[in-house]
Parts: sequence; C-alpha cells; structure tokens
Amino acid sequence: MTGATFLARLTEAVAQLKDPKKRREGEALLKNLADMPEAVVDYRVRLRAMGLDTEGLRGMGAAESQVDTFADGVKGRGRSWSPRGLAAMMELLCWWNTDALPQMLSQVEELLARTGVSLQQMKEQAVHRVCDMIREGLNVPGAGVPATRRGRTATGGMSWWLNRLISGTTG
Repeated sequence: MTGATFLARLTEAVAQLKDPKKRREGEALLKNLADMPEAVVDYRVRLRAMGLDTEGLRGMGAAESQVDTFADGVKGRGRSWSPRGLAAMMELLCWWNTDALPQMLSQVEELLARTGVSLQQMKEQAVHRVCDMIREGLNVPGAGVPATRRGRTATGGMSWWLNRLISGTTG
C-alpha cells in the first residue's frame, strides 16, 4: 500500500467515526500526517530512493516482532546488564536472528586455526577469566582446599582425588 492509498483510507475511516472526540483525534492525526508525508512511506522505499540496497530488510511489522525477541533476551529473570555487556548481547542476538552466527563462528574457527590456539584452550581461558572477573567484582578472597596442597601421603591419598575433582578430571 502506498502512502497516498493509506492516507485516503484513513481519511475515509475518520469520516465514518460517530464519536465527535474520536473524529477530532482522527482529524488531528490526518493533519499531522499531511504535514510529514514521509512518515507513512515504508522505510525501505526511502532507503531505495537514497540508493541503498534493501534486500533482506523486513517490514515494520516484522521488525516489531524482532524487538520483542531482543527484549525477551535481555529483560526479566533478575538480569542486569552493563552497557558494554548489553551491546555485546544485542550484537549476538542480531547474529542469531539474521542467521549470521554460523558465519561468525566459522571466522572464529579460522582465526583460532591460524593462531594455533584450540577451541578448548580458548574455552579454558574464557572460564578462568570469567571466574577472575567474578571474584574481583564480588571481592571474593582467594580460597582453596588445604588438603590439596598437603601431599598424597599426609592426606592418605585424598589430595590426589580432591585435585582431580576440582580440575574436573574425575574420569
């Protein structure tokens, strides 16, 4: 539907309103829209007129549903985001919702292959960094299990088992 068609239909609808208050509100809306006709033109039409490629862009109805998806991903359930963390989360959600995430992951894998770092090493480094940030942010003092540093003989073999348990190698 073109902007002119939309305005014509809206004018007809306003003319059919029985309630004087609603009719006045409708007429005020029509006046506002007449003052800014670009407001009723699909944004993709405006972008094409500026010479930009609009392939793959969605109409406003689809965009509004994506806003709900983003909002659900970052609101509620006690979540609180720093501006930097929120920006990173929104970027990730954009990649996910535009099917760009697999491409981004393959680029990460290529980078890791070139640097000689394995994905497992990267995960371990990330886990250690997150734990460090949590300890630092919560002012958690360093702690440990004294028995893990006493030796196998002094602990009757328990230090070996505790170290394996802590490191996640209990198989």
